[in-house]
Amino acid sequence: PAVRATWAAQQAAGQPWREVYSKHARLERYAGTPATAAGDRAPAGMPLEVAVVGEAPVVGAPVTLQAWRAGQPATGLALQLLNDGAPAGLWVRTDDQGQARVRLPLPGPWLVRGTELTPPARPGAPWIGRFVTLAFEPLAAAP
Repeated sequence: PAVRATWAAQQAAGQPWREVYSKHARLERYAGTPATAAGDRAPAGMPLEVAVVGEAPVVGAPVTLQAWRAGQPATGLALQLLNDGAPAGLWVRTDDQGQARVRLPLPGPWLVRGTELTPPARPGAPWIGRFVTLAFEPLAAAP
């Protein structure tokens, strides 16, 4: 709502949309069992990033996603999880620790994506857009 209100005020003042954006991507691969592939992945130093933390993801089991903004927990970040077998994406929002938990209902590759827009610092300055993606494939569920 705050972003939309700022944009509406900017439009009413006749100011065009100007944006400077960056994209931040991460790919995670897992091998072995959930425990042996576990690990608390640290931020890699990107302005905005998402990683799986704790045990490696397994189809049908909860997975914890951790989002960071400049190395600190990214709170309130909306993330969409996409899978080719799903008719629609799953939406989650990070909590006050920058984490979101979700159960992965399908096997195959998953893509997590999020967007953060920061309003202009002053009139006429550009918006700052940050796009974040995480690609991973969960391990198969144990028989």
